[in-house]
Amino acid sequence: KEKFAKKLESVFLIRVQVPKNIDLNHYFEIMNTRGEQLELHEIAKAKLLEVLKTDQDKHVGAMIWDTCSNMNSYVQMNFDPNHRKLLFTHNWSSLQSKIESFDTIVDQIDNEQSTSQPKTSLLDILNSSKTPDTKSKELEDENERFESTISFPNFLLQVNAVLKDPNSNSSLDDKHFLQTLEWSWTSPDNAKHFLFTLLKCRVLYDKYIVKREFAKDYKETGKWSLQRLEKYRDTKRTSDKPAYVQTLKLERQNQTLRMLQSCLRITYTSPKTMHWISLVLHYLLNVKNTDLIKLLEQYCCKKVSESNYETKSGFEIERIVFSYLDYLIFRDGYSYKDEQLVFPLNDNWQFQFRNSIEHFYPQHPIDGAVWKYHDLHGFGNLALITVSGNSKFSNLSPLSKIDSYPNLIKQSLKLTIMQAMTSSSEEKWTTEKANEHQREMNAILQKDLTKYASQEIQTTP
Repeated sequence: KEKFAKKLESVFLIRVQVPKNIDLNHYFEIMNTRGEQLELHEIAKAKLLEVLKTDQDKHVGAMIWDTCSNMNSYVQMNFDPNHRKLLFTHNWSSLQSKIESFDTIVDQIDNEQSTSQPKTSLLDILNSSKTPDTKSKELEDENERFESTISFPNFLLQVNAVLKDPNSNSSLDDKHFLQTLEWSWTSPDNAKHFLFTLLKCRVLYDKYIVKREFAKDYKETGKWSLQRLEKYRDTKRTSDKPAYVQTLKLERQNQTLRMLQSCLRITYTSPKTMHWISLVLHYLLNVKNTDLIKLLEQYCCKKVSESNYETKSGFEIERIVFSYLDYLIFRDGYSYKDEQLVFPLNDNWQFQFRNSIEHFYPQHPIDGAVWKYHDLHGFGNLALITVSGNSKFSNLSPLSKIDSYPNLIKQSLKLTIMQAMTSSSEEKWTTEKANEHQREMNAILQKDLTKYASQEIQTTP
């Protein structure tokens, strides 16, 4: 008995949270036979903590890492309530101004109190329905409510890009994950700098980068969300709880920025192409009163201009051209023959994940003549919709598409305009209308491209 009890002193109990609906028997079998290999970001954490000198530094470093790693909740809610009170402003919205470095966080936290946990017997743990680190109900609800744009390993690369070079095309590539981050654990100062920037970026990311929100009418499908966290007092339960309010004070600006970011999100779906996120974080960290709408419009115009879309046709035209055009139509509205087809900032419309270029007049029509190459594949005859939508449209005529699938038409504001042009007077989509539409859409794009043409994106303040 004594020998067995002595052995238990060196036993560690580790709680492993597995994905929902996993086959537990299969998981148990894998863990028993070959174990679970450390992921690269877990190796990075170990290397960062290894270079920190004191136990207190290691504790704070681990706390920052662990709270930032849960990407599907606002980072403030991942902190212990006492630490939340020490580190964040009264309303929880931002880090306190006195939190200026990693060392100031260490100073704020009583190491003795935060690291020493009361000893719990094995019998108490087994008899308890909760593990010591069971999350609060509020945090569980939040994890189900929000979905981050990127995963934690990708976020680490974003932070690295902010610190090194927001313009580097390779900085977000995870092929050389450990080599990319290696500089951060070459010294205690580098490790502290990276960890503190990680926390600052995570607070800014939650506040200023769009998420998917699954709540109320959008519990199943989700909607784009740009909100910051604020504390409110639940007077009935006399407790503090999180509330979510629009990030920018003016609703019009918040709406515009949310739509602009969702335009970029559905266009650049691979994490290694999401340079716009590190650009935003870089500016928020280094430039006061950053105009994010101007910054991202400028970024989009640069991408559209670099695509040389006017010299291309069909599937050669890059997706950002279609997405940014839809954003501009959303932002400014659109009238056709004195009829307001699209009202500015209409909140009933939002971007969907679309990556399929649709020919409104089909390439292989069921009935009717085949258009000439220039007209068929011209920008005026094209729109961006979902793959499933493209499959349904197939080779139907424009009028048949409008009659049979009105909801698919609404996926694209450009396509909505093409519908209105088809339904007017002659009730037919012609090469003349396609060319007229192309000229008008080019004019909308050129207006913004001209405005930002002489302005370079400055990544160094």
